[in-house]
Amino acid sequence: MPTDMMTELDLLPFLRAHECFRRDFARLRELLNSTRPLDEDEAAALAEHWAGLSAVLDHHHENEDRAIFPRVAEVFPASREAMRALEHDHVRLDDLLDQAALAMPRLRSGADRRRAAALAVQLEEIVRTHLDAEERELVPLIADCFSRDEWAGMELRTTRELEEAGLFPFLLPWIAEGMDAGLVELALDGFGEAARTAYHGEWLGAYERRRATLWPVD
Repeated sequence: MPTDMMTELDLLPFLRAHECFRRDFARLRELLNSTRPLDEDEAAALAEHWAGLSAVLDHHHENEDRAIFPRVAEVFPASREAMRALEHDHVRLDDLLDQAALAMPRLRSGADRRRAAALAVQLEEIVRTHLDAEERELVPLIADCFSRDEWAGMELRTTRELEEAGLFPFLLPWIAEGMDAGLVELALDGFGEAARTAYHGEWLGAYERRRATLWPVD
């Protein structure tokens, strides 16, 4: 994570999500465009992983459209064209995600596998270039658009929305993958003891089994 992006606001969760989106869309592209056949268990694991990934991405973008892009465009009028371009990326991504939602659950069909593979290429490219654009055009402006309390309040609201949507079982181990164990425990402080207990008791194990099924050599 580029250190020059860090400000007095806690942007770590926001930027960590970007890292995880890049990671997963890249390996989805690699998997679906490989010659590796998927058995029934692998196809089911991929469909489940896709459901969580796409839901988290959708929520991430909803929050940007609702709360971040408008504020940045208001405070920095010169950024309005860049914010409109980022919003347009979201529209394009929504269309691709809708198409992928139809193909991902049917990956054992040759035609659907080919369709999903083509969509994975498009999704990885637009996600990667979109996140690069956000970190170039948006992130440097955020600290001058939100107070520390405003940003923390927005993070709290989005966390509650993710919990209410039932996304914690996917989100927490997904974010934690590859992180130092001590940092994971610090991060879990923000989700409450019930979530910590469920993370260690069930969610992490289920996520790791699914990950090992899909990406055994990662």
